[in-house]
Amino acid sequence: MRSLADELSERLMMDQTANKRRAKTITVSVRLDGDERWTSLSRSCSLPSYSAERITQVAISLIQHTNEAPPKDSVWSPAIKNISLSAGKFEDWAGASSGSIQEMFKKVAKANITSTVPSSLVTDWHWLFNLGKGVDTEQVTSRQLPKSIGCGKNFHGKEALNTQEKVQKWMRSLADELSERLMMDQTANKRRAKTITVSVRLDGDERWTSLSRSCSLPSYSAERITQVAISLIQHTNEAPPKDSVWLVT
Repeated sequence: MRSLADELSERLMMDQTANKRRAKTITVSVRLDGDERWTSLSRSCSLPSYSAERITQVAISLIQHTNEAPPKDSVWSPAIKNISLSAGKFEDWAGASSGSIQEMFKKVAKANITSTVPSSLVTDWHWLFNLGKGVDTEQVTSRQLPKSIGCGKNFHGKEALNTQEKVQKWMRSLADELSERLMMDQTANKRRAKTITVSVRLDGDERWTSLSRSCSLPSYSAERITQVAISLIQHTNEAPPKDSVWLVT
């Protein structure tokens, strides 16, 4: 994990220097030894620092719950087959990254930067130096549209969907809502979604039973969305084809 953190830290700092932006989140994705349907998971949280040491600490904390070995044991069980680190949600000074700038220079407002030694800013932070003088060369951009539109519902305890009828009913209900939102977005923003993703958490140890599946979105029709969505998760039902239950063992 430290080796990956070193590489990610280096890339992030290079990106920050080149593109004047900072990542807000970190995501750790792992595939654990076992049934691949249930053992792939990703976890994300805010990225407090570009320090490789801090990235390592945060990344391990995100997947610590997957280790079933006793606390004093040196093994990691089940074994990790694949692991990746990524950072996202980049923002410049105008975004949340200003918090790191404030911490670095002990300033609370852009105007306060004028009291900082200019040479220290011009060397690596000339863009920040310009902001301190009231010069902002960044182009004005239009409002960012959401990159995804979705809906969902949790079914706890006795409300869990354990029959084909319940799955069909609630999938259609969610499809109706998604279809309506998509058509409203199409009218307002003149665009169309290309893919659909279905995410479910199955009954059992929730560390292993969360999964997502995606495919192309052929239509905005609620009926078609329902058919496609159910087909994406049909393999999770281990009940006989003619049985009315939805069974996961």
